[in-house]
Parts: sequence; C-alpha cells; structure tokens
Amino acid sequence: MYHFAEPDGSGFVEASADKIVDGRAIGMGTVKMQYDKNKGTLNAQDGPRLWCFNIHGKNMEGTLTVPDNVVMRKVTLTRD
Repeated sequence: MYHFAEPDGSGFVEASADKIVDGRAIGMGTVKMQYDKNKGTLNAQDGPRLWCFNIHGKNMEGTLTVPDNVVMRKVTLTRD
C-alpha cells in the first residue's frame, strides 16, 4: 500500500509504503519525492535507487530502478 502526502510549498511530496502481512500494515519506509505539476511526475533518488511515477488523473504508473538500470519493480496505482 502506498501513501502520498499533498505537495509542500517547495514541490516535495512525502511518500511511504506498507506491506500487508497477516492482514496488518507494516511500514517499509518513506521517501521525499519531487513533484512536477507541469509534467505530471513524481521522482526520488533513494540512495542508489530511483523512483519515477507518471500521474494520469486518479492513476499512477511507476518504476523502481536500481544500479545498472535494472528495473526492480513496476507499480500501477489507482486512488480510492
């Protein structure tokens, strides 16, 4: 489960992720993402990892890329 805060005054968004284990949410971490309203994107460098999301209305599609440009995760999200 992913959670995104509203952008702050400088255009950053706090994003956090949970995994669900035995019906309970367990936090996996938080990252500050740069929001570009004109491009409809959220991006963050998290150590050697790069998160990139494209926003399309209520939907978001993104990737988590690690060193050597290996895509470790593809994410498709829909806002409730």
